[in-house]
Amino acid sequence: MNYQIEWLDAQHVHAVCPRLCDILTAVVMQNASVGFMLPVTAEAAHTYWQGVADAVGRGHKHIVVVRNVHGVVVGTAQIEQAASANGQHRAEVMKVLVHPDVQRQGVGTLLMHSIDAFARARGWRLLILDTKLGDGGEQLYARCGWIKFGEVPDYAYSPDGTLAGTSFWYKLLT
Repeated sequence: MNYQIEWLDAQHVHAVCPRLCDILTAVVMQNASVGFMLPVTAEAAHTYWQGVADAVGRGHKHIVVVRNVHGVVVGTAQIEQAASANGQHRAEVMKVLVHPDVQRQGVGTLLMHSIDAFARARGWRLLILDTKLGDGGEQLYARCGWIKFGEVPDYAYSPDGTLAGTSFWYKLLT
């Protein structure tokens, strides 16, 4: 299937907010540990994405989406440059979310390659992220050239209320 990558400004985040809420809810229903607990309310999801739009508008965060051939957003990821003066060469990747209907169809890989290109264009040389231990994201990040540098057991609650470990990853851009 053909997909289109699009970096969004704050106005466009607001415009696709309902679909971003759908994706967030769907991945949390799969027990993805992305900061939300079950049940995810529509209000909580909406509030989260409005906060992302505000951060994008201030230039603190950047968000990319993948659209399918029908123009429907099917995946998203965010990147944020480190705030400290001595960390301007690095950024954190967060909320890599792919709708369950299209997982394992290359959407995650497209998101990660797009993040790499975006970071390189800004001169950022180091990317970091974390993910739930044992999640499919670990396989994705390894395939995309990321290096796992640690694990912490019982780091966060999964949406179903069980404690889960987290793995930490980095990628050096050359």
